[in-house]
Amino acid sequence: MGLSRTERLRIFRDILRPPHARGNTAASDVPVDMGDGVCVDAPFGCEYGYNISIGHDVVIGSNCLIQDPCKVRIGDKCIIGPDVKLLGNSWSSNPAERSGSAGVARGKPITIEENVLIGAGVIIKEGVRIGRNCTIGPGKVVTQVSLVLFTLTSFMMGLRGTVTNYLLHRILAKAPHSTRQHLV
Repeated sequence: MGLSRTERLRIFRDILRPPHARGNTAASDVPVDMGDGVCVDAPFGCEYGYNISIGHDVVIGSNCLIQDPCKVRIGDKCIIGPDVKLLGNSWSSNPAERSGSAGVARGKPITIEENVLIGAGVIIKEGVRIGRNCTIGPGKVVTQVSLVLFTLTSFMMGLRGTVTNYLLHRILAKAPHSTRQHLV
């Protein structure tokens, strides 16, 4: 009844194709930066599409939104849960600078390295780099963070809130200074 997996991937590849190549049979061979074995559940939304790079064997859950004014890179073997938002732009928090529709949005790249698991409803803000093998639990908001082999979840070793923050600060205290400034 619905579209086959092959047809869905063909349509998705067309979304990621640069605008000058869309609908142009002569330019249809313009490469799309998407690996093999990608599975994207509908609905999917993006701002431009051609700034998105997706590795091999990636799963993107339904209702994912990617704002891509700058490069958004998703590494191989990542799993992105449903309702995840990758927000590559933001506006000033200063009311004098916002100016509504006349204001200027600022964009920064987002990088999700290999083998990352992102739970349902996670929001990842502009400029974030998530390191290999990380797990981000459902509902988290990730801002200005670089994670390497780290787990950010609601339950860390069965503990919540203050204890989790205490453990995180203990980990950071032992990290080299150059790493510390990039972690939570």
